[in-house]
Amino acid sequence: MRKLASIQTIKSIEPIFKDGVQTTLSTITFENIAWQCVGKTTEYKVGDKVLYIEISTVLPEHPVFEFMRPRKFKLQTARILGTVSQGLVMPLSTLAEFWEFVDGQALEDGLDVTPLVGVKRYEPELDYKTTGSGGAIAPFPTDIVPKTDELRLQSFPFLLEEMKVYDDVIATVKLDGTSTTFFWDFEKGEVAVCGRNIRKLSDDGSVYFHALRGLPANFGDVLRIHNIVVQGEICAPKIQKNRLGLKRAQFFAFSVFDRSTFQYMASADASELLWSYFIPEVPAAHFWSNGEFQKETVESLLEKAKGFYKGTENHREGIVVRPRFDSAFSVRAGTMLSFKVINDDYLLTGGE
Repeated sequence: MRKLASIQTIKSIEPIFKDGVQTTLSTITFENIAWQCVGKTTEYKVGDKVLYIEISTVLPEHPVFEFMRPRKFKLQTARILGTVSQGLVMPLSTLAEFWEFVDGQALEDGLDVTPLVGVKRYEPELDYKTTGSGGAIAPFPTDIVPKTDELRLQSFPFLLEEMKVYDDVIATVKLDGTSTTFFWDFEKGEVAVCGRNIRKLSDDGSVYFHALRGLPANFGDVLRIHNIVVQGEICAPKIQKNRLGLKRAQFFAFSVFDRSTFQYMASADASELLWSYFIPEVPAAHFWSNGEFQKETVESLLEKAKGFYKGTENHREGIVVRPRFDSAFSVRAGTMLSFKVINDDYLLTGGE
């Protein structure tokens, strides 16, 4: 769903000034995504179709990207001449280096060219003393529950307008840990444990099982009786720099999936169920009611995403926004209606 490399149309080009003097660089924005990045002024004009590559990606070791070798081909948020730059913009002709039959007129706006260019999603290395390197594994059970992967608002700005249909909206704090899924395995008679992309078939001493043992003793019964899947984030020492400053592994739920209906529960209903069984949740960051959310913009939500994890001086990763009392589905996105807004300060200080 996430387009790491795509064709985009330039919406605006604003020159960047330094000490009152215009530089050779400009801030570039696009028609159908809400990212902005810095590029050379003379290479582009409004209306041009270009190759755009998202942040938090790894570029292939190709001559076209040789200038990224000092950064190990990793594309991150940067501040250039005081301007936040998120992504890489390159002339459409760049694609000819990967496919000689490129016809610029035939490449429609938004076309996903990730496989063609060979861009990959950046996955932070986890400490395997914590996450476990042994034990049997299996693919993530997508036949039971979807993977946890929130869409970024800047990549899918139409989600903002879809969210404005709802009177009551909630934003929760996005925790910086490792994604985890728990459900009841009726065949084995035990709690099934999954990471972002795999299921762990045995206790390998990893953080997932440490966090599971820290949940209420009846957690398995809750999963079984209600026939639900609980998904959330595990934060712990040696996981993503432990930005919460925890001394042990802790699980924080962020969604509940009803296996009987194969859909996510509304945020308020999920919260009520979790609270009744003392299952920890991600903290709330903001509430909107009576249509207040309609006034929000990408820029205003980026401001609301800023802040620090409680009791620390660590920038929080951001927020996740979804309807509060409705289990909504975005037909256009093909997933539950929700999105994440990442804190620029977090990205500029080494977060992903």
